[in-house]
Amino acid sequence: MDDQARIHRVQELEQTIANCSVCGGLGLTKLDIHDPADPRFGKLVPCPACGPAVRELHEMRLMERLREPISRYTALVGDLQACTFENFDAQRDRRLVNVRNAVIRFVQGEIPWVYLYGPPGNGKTHLAAAATNTLVARGRAVLFATAPELLAMIRDGFDAEQAEDLIGLRQRVPWLVVDDLGAERLTDWAAEVLFRVFNMRYTARAHTLVVSNVRPEEAPEARLRSRFLDVAVCQVVPNGGEDYRRCGNR
Repeated sequence: MDDQARIHRVQELEQTIANCSVCGGLGLTKLDIHDPADPRFGKLVPCPACGPAVRELHEMRLMERLREPISRYTALVGDLQACTFENFDAQRDRRLVNVRNAVIRFVQGEIPWVYLYGPPGNGKTHLAAAATNTLVARGRAVLFATAPELLAMIRDGFDAEQAEDLIGLRQRVPWLVVDDLGAERLTDWAAEVLFRVFNMRYTARAHTLVVSNVRPEEAPEARLRSRFLDVAVCQVVPNGGEDYRRCGNR
């Protein structure tokens, strides 16, 4: 989404919210509950009419604020920028159709977390990059990182007294895509950093896609295994497809 399209979309969303007949532009409304003993009595909830527009506008404004740090720290470079769901070859193995569809549902916001795992070379990184590219095109604030690079950046940040800011970015960015989790050898420090990042996102139900070569039961940080295996939050997606790179694709 270019700057002109982004400005136009922001104006559309603002107008939708301002003209909402349900909440009068507040973006919030009270539940229709009249019993004071009910704990939900008088509480404000997102407006059912313009709530989606409010969320989209919030994400687009976040993207404006986070654009510079995301562009500085993203690992979405080179060939990864050309990865899409359309050029992912799912027809060669019918198992890949379900894998691709799960990642598409994540991009649509239907699933808070996805843990995608399988052997090397069968297209997991392509799908992670396709998800990121799709979100970027929609003006969403999304950060793509490999777990080893994520940890290396934070470790280097200690010298410049930026480590907490780097951890905070990964905790708060609305959409986080982490590739190669499980490929790195974890020290106690690295395990604690990963736990801080993922645990805050788990608590907030922030959109998170994790790609790994190992099953969630074998995740490198023991405290995260229960988060990845929480079926109320995370969909575990095994990718048993054949080696994708041998077919001339990433």
